[in-house]
Amino acid sequence: MSLESGHREIWINSSESALMRPKHLFRQIFREIIGSRELSFMLATRDLKAQYRQSILGIFWMFIPPIATAVLLAVGKSNALINPGKTELPYPFYVFFSMVLWEVFISSLNGPMTAMTSNRGILTKVRFPHAAIVIADMTKLWFTTGIRLILIATAFVVFKIPIGWTTLLAPLALFMLMLLGTGFGLLLAPIGLLYRDIANSMQYIALGWLAITPVTYPPNNSGGIFATTVRLNPVTPVIVTIRELATAHHLTMLPQFCAAVGLAIIMLSIAVVLLRASMPLIIERWSA
Repeated sequence: MSLESGHREIWINSSESALMRPKHLFRQIFREIIGSRELSFMLATRDLKAQYRQSILGIFWMFIPPIATAVLLAVGKSNALINPGKTELPYPFYVFFSMVLWEVFISSLNGPMTAMTSNRGILTKVRFPHAAIVIADMTKLWFTTGIRLILIATAFVVFKIPIGWTTLLAPLALFMLMLLGTGFGLLLAPIGLLYRDIANSMQYIALGWLAITPVTYPPNNSGGIFATTVRLNPVTPVIVTIRELATAHHLTMLPQFCAAVGLAIIMLSIAVVLLRASMPLIIERWSA
């Protein structure tokens, strides 16, 4: 708990849970978010420089996975090794575009836990708003997503994909995809920061999640168990809607997209409160 007097802040330890005073907690979180903007930018700049300092290819590593996946699957389809189904877009472009969207989602999913873990040393030694780390991670995500958008625009030109006025709305839907991934990531963060089992299993969770997301295949409207699972996947309508907005196609999952956006907002609200309330316990465990 904190009491503010002028420009000084006095911290008082209390056995009372922060969740017992939700209105005060939300005000405190809001103040931390507003007050940590400069610190967040400094952390994001530091991490971005460190991330690509010892890499020859640098930011091009963001492009290699979706390009490699698109090429391999396109070769597999042309040689009848795989049968993903008919797509309204050229299949190499379909896979490449969808894989870039998937990379954005996975980055936003893993971001909060990775950011908190990489700043563990600072968190245990210096008292500062924990929201700064989350905001810094989202800032890095926006930066890398902007670079990915440049590559996507290049792919539109190469494959001569027609666009329309709805293309202007695609970045907004992409932002909703980032919020959805961040919401899931923040919900997993409290337990993931205490137990490494969550972090160690994230790659397998991501692989299984990819299998039920229409990234390398078009969504199927059949009534089978797998098709139903794909439709119930909250990521499905968001990725499908982004694709359809960007390529000026008819929106086929707009109600499901709105439901996924509502889910993202609810998850973010709950996750921010839970993470804020649990961080003192997590830092205490780290310091023990």
